Amino acid sequence: MQKVGKIALLISCVVLIATSGCSVLRRGAATDENDSLPRKHMMYNDILANNIVKSGLYIRKGRVELITGGNRERFTMNLRVSDDGKWLASIRTFAGIEIARIYADKNAVTILDRVGRTATLMEWDQLKRDFGLTYEMLPLLMGDVPEGSMIKRRAIDCSQYLPLNAEWADILLNTDCDVAKVHRFQITDMTFGRKIVIQASGFITGTEGLYYPSSVEIAEESGILNMKLTYEDTELNWKGKIDFEIPAGYRIER
Repeated sequence: MQKVGKIALLISCVVLIATSGCSVLRRGAATDENDSLPRKHMMYNDILANNIVKSGLYIRKGRVELITGGNRERFTMNLRVSDDGKWLASIRTFAGIEIARIYADKNAVTILDRVGRTATLMEWDQLKRDFGLTYEMLPLLMGDVPEGSMIKRRAIDCSQYLPLNAEWADILLNTDCDVAKVHRFQITDMTFGRKIVIQASGFITGTEGLYYPSSVEIAEESGILNMKLTYEDTELNWKGKIDFEIPAGYRIER
């Protein structure tokens, strides 16, 4: 795999693992005292209660459509997120051939190029410098709002964006009060000023009585990246463990 292609794969794969399962929604619409009208306001703390990353998840079957530089590529994928903060994604052709495996923990991201038999390791400090990406971004992009927020007791107007400021990005959240979950993010990273918009749609009922989107779209403002994810089999509150090692015979690159 050429260097430029590997960097493009890295960016798209980090976005992929960050956004798979995005905006999983809890069953049961929240309403005002007048149940005939949709709720327009809710407490940030109620959205915080719907965070799902710490409980783990397993997307057994999904599809990826990636558009970069005018080229369109399609893959299948699966993703596991353990409750101790480890992520493991597998990207395959529609013929079932695995072309990449991506592992992320709090220290680094590792991409296995299964065709070229190389392992690319990038620590989060480097990813932050080069691409404006941080480990702390992953739960946010999955529809989880930042914990420990000073505004957790604040009432949210679901008809407007809620601005949040983090060390690494300016964030605008748009909340669906009917399901007490953020369904749209607008993220501008501090390093390069790049803007990414993530939006989920087609919510369906999943395991544990929760909703999850059948489709998630990720678009970078300048058109460098446009990705559509489709999910067909998702398990929430997955309690499996993730063990990852670089296979013997792989060339390690940093």
